[in-house]
Amino acid sequence: GDASGPAALDWICDMCSAVNFARRLECYHCYTARPANPRRVTADLNEPSSILKVSGLEPHASEEALYELLAAVVPNIVDMRVIKDKYTGAPRGFAFVELASIPEAGQVMLACNGKLLQGQRTPIRICYAKAKDRLLGASAVPGEVDNTAAAAAPGAAAAAAAPGPLGWKPKEFDVAVQGSSG
Repeated sequence: GDASGPAALDWICDMCSAVNFARRLECYHCYTARPANPRRVTADLNEPSSILKVSGLEPHASEEALYELLAAVVPNIVDMRVIKDKYTGAPRGFAFVELASIPEAGQVMLACNGKLLQGQRTPIRICYAKAKDRLLGASAVPGEVDNTAAAAAPGAAAAAAAPGPLGWKPKEFDVAVQGSSG
């Protein structure tokens, strides 16, 4: 089945380059059928990060169960966000976890990748968050992830306010935006 081996990895749509969960048979973005041998998403070991993307979470998976699993390996979890649909509030099947350092993130990835959360039937998948996911998923720590140049770029506030490639819009914490929110 699709529950083990390379088939368990998320796949990239050939038409629109959207990243799709492994269980999807068609692209969530353009509805193109998954090819027989799609490009797969793998952990990018060339670009380690203190922020991890955890995917394969089932809808009933609790944030507490994920926290307990990860904290058993490294107790110093800086931030954890289970991503939810902005309209329904239902979990979207993935989360971002920020750890204090890149070595700690590596420890968690090696120890917990492929583990089962309490009450889940499918194992979780953990990889380093890509640069775009770091902006969407978890707060960047200056020095850990160099997003300062992107944040200072003209138009960065407009780009941050637009929905991301996954259709998820991050909370706005920009100083310029806070003043207009009331």
